[in-house]
Amino acid sequence: MRLFNALTTFLAVAASAVIASPLANLEATAELAAVVDKRGICDAPTGSCAFYKTCLEDKYKCGEKGYPLNYGYKYCKKFADAKSKFSTKGQTWVTNTMKCLQKKLVSHTSGSTCTKLEKAAFASHSTCYLSNGVCDLSLGDLWDIFWTVGIGGLFGGIANLKEAAQTAAPCLVSKLDYLILV
Repeated sequence: MRLFNALTTFLAVAASAVIASPLANLEATAELAAVVDKRGICDAPTGSCAFYKTCLEDKYKCGEKGYPLNYGYKYCKKFADAKSKFSTKGQTWVTNTMKCLQKKLVSHTSGSTCTKLEKAAFASHSTCYLSNGVCDLSLGDLWDIFWTVGIGGLFGGIANLKEAAQTAAPCLVSKLDYLILV
């Protein structure tokens, strides 16, 4: 009888392992895919707002007042939500700028600090805005940018003011050059 019970127990355990094995493999594969997806968006950003939570906040824990959540994610979401208000050219600018801002932070997805991350992020804003053609956008698109960012985003601190000035100055110069030449 003991032999029968031992054999039955053995067969039950073996059967459950065979049945559970594909499920366990599926769960392990999904877990691995999530890690690969996370590394993928961290190494080659797509413009997804998840970048700020997944690649920056999860790693550095800067908190609700830190750059990843309080600025990066917050404004990424605002632009993603407002994107349909922009012209086609403005929508392209939003998409390309979101990717540019994240690509500038890829080197900070490891071995950095919250302070270094914030400084690098703010230093990249005007570069990304200008390199993606903010000066060539229509007044309607510029207005949409202004309302999306809001007064607090533009004038909410020294870093904000500096970036706003560094973005606006080349645009004003190019518009003045255009008016003088016409």
